[in-house]
Order: sequence, then C-alpha cells, then structure tokens
Amino acid sequence: MKTILKLTTGLAALAMLAGCVEFKDADDETPHAPEPMVEVQSMGNLVVDKNLYIWNGKIVTEEEMLSIESGKNKDFEFQFDELRFEENGVLYTMGNNVRIHANRFVSAKGRIATFPKNMKAQLGEEGRSGGHILLNLGVAVGGLTIEMRGESGGDGIPAKYPDFALKGPKGKDGRSERFCQRRRPEALLPFAYSGAEGLKGLPGYPGGDGKKGGATGTLEISIEDSSRFVHNVEKVPGVGGMGKPGGVGGDGGDGGNPTVDSRGQNCGGIRGLMGPRGDKGPDGKNGANGEVQTSCITKNKIMNCSN
Repeated sequence: MKTILKLTTGLAALAMLAGCVEFKDADDETPHAPEPMVEVQSMGNLVVDKNLYIWNGKIVTEEEMLSIESGKNKDFEFQFDELRFEENGVLYTMGNNVRIHANRFVSAKGRIATFPKNMKAQLGEEGRSGGHILLNLGVAVGGLTIEMRGESGGDGIPAKYPDFALKGPKGKDGRSERFCQRRRPEALLPFAYSGAEGLKGLPGYPGGDGKKGGATGTLEISIEDSSRFVHNVEKVPGVGGMGKPGGVGGDGGDGGNPTVDSRGQNCGGIRGLMGPRGDKGPDGKNGANGEVQTSCITKNKIMNCSN
C-alpha cells in the first residue's frame, strides 16, 4: 500500500526509514550532505562498458576480482567527475555498502546491480543481502536500470553416509545347548539351532535444510538535475536453497550365531541372515526466499513509499 505524505509533516518518519530511494530536483531544497561512511576515493572519470565489480574497495574486471582475496571491509565510497555507462555496461556492487557521488552521470541503458543473476551462496550458507547503494548525482542524463538482487541461499549439506551407529542390532543367537541333540530329525536341526535374522537398520541421517536467500538490499538516489533522466528499479529477493535428500538407511544387523554346544561343535544350525537396510532419512526443507525491502521516493516535496 502506498503512503503519500507531505515532506513538511513527514520528516520524522523519513528519518526512521532505512533504505529509501530518494530523488530531488534542482528546485528542491538542498539536501544535507550524507555523513561519510569511509574515506572517499577520488576516481576522476570512469566509463563502464563491460561487467565491472566493486571488490575489496576497487572497481575491477571479473578476472581481476577472482585474483583478489575478499577483505572484511564492506563499506566503500567513490567520487567521480563523470561516471558514464555504455549500453552493455554493468557495475556490480557485490552486496557491499556503496556510496557513489558523481558531478555528471550519463547512461545509455546501463545497469547497476547488487549481484549477477547466478550468484549463489555456498552449501549450508545463507544468501547475502544486496547491501546498500547510494547514488548522489549532480546532473543525470539518459536511462539506468538498478537491480536490487539478493544472493540465492546455499543448498543444504548432503546427508552423511550411514556409519556403524546406524547399523541394526544383531539377531539372537541359536539356543544354548550343553550337548547337541542329535536325536532330532536332521531336517529340523537348522530350525532348532540356527541364529535369528538381524534386526532392521536405523533410518538414514537427515538431508541438510536449504538456506534462506538474501534480501534485496536498500537504495537511495539523490539527483540535483533529473530533467533528462529516467530510471527503473527491479527488486529480486534471493531464492532459498534446495534441501538435500535424506541419507541411505543403516545396514541391517548381523545374523545370530548358530548353536554351538559346550564342546564347540555346531549343532547343525546356520548363521542368521543379515537384517534389512534401514529406511531413508528425512529430506531437508527448502530455504525461504529473501525479503523485498521498502523503497521511498521523494520528489517535488512528496514522499511515496512502497514495498
């Protein structure tokens, strides 16, 4: 549900809203400069004409990203004289908290995205949030698509292979005899003196649950002159990971031993059969999808908030 509030009566509410999308025309009141998150890196001019990634505080190609170890810091801030996007240019923020300031911003159907579409967390790990993006632009020209995408959750961890702990109990040994009773009919000896079949194995180990997908992340945009600029914001929460199938049941128990009399002689029975394998373990559950976070657009002193 959309809520429209006059800015003069909604400043308190605006201060409490995280992750808003904010637009300001040149004739709007001059916004307060955001407090720096980290040291601002002066980048001069940059043309984004291919896939580029914000990784460990640098803007790099995919090949360069794979050769740089990820650092712990996830907050980065960049200042550009001119930031230009060509039609096939994409800048991935990779779930970092990124502030981009540009005196001039030109985009020929370029894109800014939090993650590539195929990004998925490792087994047993939740998907990362899209983080936070701030675009603080002077003059903006052209069209830009912004994809707020959560990372897909990792699939569950495969079930453990059955070990000795899942093996069924041993079958009962043949009856105790001091002396084998040879007077029994020969055909009845195996039934009288054989060990019992082993018991059924225990159920297999459970499959791991899939993990939750990441939230879309939050976005702020502040533009001094947006008269020749259009944008499109797409929000795609991370898909939950798949649960893994339950594991194979445990081995059946060993068969019981045949009767042996006090002299160590087999009384004519046989060892019991191995018991049946245990049932398959429970399947893991699929992970939940990530959240779609609220966006707020402020333009012409009117604030519009929606999910």
